[in-house]
Amino acid sequence: MLSTTLSFSDMQLISHSLGIDLFKSVMSYKLKDKKLPRTFYRNYYRASKRQAEIAGIYQLINLGYIACGNSEYYHVTDKGKEQFRYQFSEMAIYKKREEIDIDDVRHRINFYCTFYHYNFCDDNSRHVIDAYLDYRIKGFSVSHTTEDVIKRFKPELKKFFKTSVKS
Repeated sequence: MLSTTLSFSDMQLISHSLGIDLFKSVMSYKLKDKKLPRTFYRNYYRASKRQAEIAGIYQLINLGYIACGNSEYYHVTDKGKEQFRYQFSEMAIYKKREEIDIDDVRHRINFYCTFYHYNFCDDNSRHVIDAYLDYRIKGFSVSHTTEDVIKRFKPELKKFFKTSVKS
């Protein structure tokens, strides 16, 4: 059984340390972007003590997920890699395009909103889908942040919400 769950910011920090583009991995539809390598080509994070404090590295050190090589270089431990691999597999889900359902799109919308710090409500995907329907069908205006998400996911949303009204 794996230990404490990594927060989103912890996942970003560890993925950066290991040379993994977390955003690309989750948002892509390609299988090659969803697979982690057996060994990582890099494993370090350089930060001053103040940067490390702000990034939450000391909490990860206490959990055993990161270790300090010297005063400014940190590396992900085997325990940290194992937890990262586990949570990565839950974030970067691969399905063929024809197998993608609305829950997969919701997952990607929520990830996108979290990545860009868009907090509309408890379930960002519900907000975006409702806004998409109002924006597309009824012609209502939306905030620029909501519009950004709608534009990013418009092709996927069109597939699930076909109407006779022009967009």
